[in-house]
Amino acid sequence: MRIGDSPFALFLRLVLGLHNEKTGEVPKPDLYEEGYFKKDEDEYQRIDRLRQRFINISGIDRLEFIKDQNKSLKLSVHPSLITWDLDQLLNHTDLDILKLVRQFPKK
Repeated sequence: MRIGDSPFALFLRLVLGLHNEKTGEVPKPDLYEEGYFKKDEDEYQRIDRLRQRFINISGIDRLEFIKDQNKSLKLSVHPSLITWDLDQLLNHTDLDILKLVRQFPKK
């Protein structure tokens, strides 16, 4: 699956929310403040662009996987089911993505 840097960064931020927030929810005001959403664009378009990346994955309901709970976003999956290759992610060229990845729990 290919994913651009902007939706990938949003996805990583939601993964980080699963690990750092008690409920796994990331408040939308935080996403605005952190630059994932901008005041002059539709947040729902950004969310939908991210959801579109999961359209061809069998068994995933995009709307259920990335839950828009009005004031927050949440990945609807147990944190242990999302894994990553930290070394590979640390080779990413986007500085915002690197900043996020450095906050990931060490496994």
